[in-house]
Amino acid sequence: MRTKLFSALALLALLAITFVSPAQAFKSREGDKIVIGKDEIVADDLYLFAEEAVVDGTIQGDLIFFGATLTLNGTVEGDLMGGAQAVIINGTVKDDVRVGGAAILVGDKANVADDLLFGGASLETK
Repeated sequence: MRTKLFSALALLALLAITFVSPAQAFKSREGDKIVIGKDEIVADDLYLFAEEAVVDGTIQGDLIFFGATLTLNGTVEGDLMGGAQAVIINGTVKDDVRVGGAAILVGDKANVADDLLFGGASLETK
């Protein structure tokens, strides 16, 4: 009797593991060029892996970028983190910016609400 009960419970557990989809704690995109449109809202953390990324919309979490060039014209409601050859901030970061790379440009309309930590060759503010 115990063997049948144990087998039934093991089979039930195996089925539950097989058909339950795991929760995703972040979203990710990759490609040569990624554009987050002006009307697009990403309701989570976003990981971008691209040669070039342009963010005109809103990220309602952290933005993590690895690639050559990131241009932020929209809003990041969390932190902006990553590594890139060039990071251009013309929009809003409501928390910290932590970036390593060759150059970062903080435009005259940019708004970084908390700390800006940068390791690299060139930091330019307008």
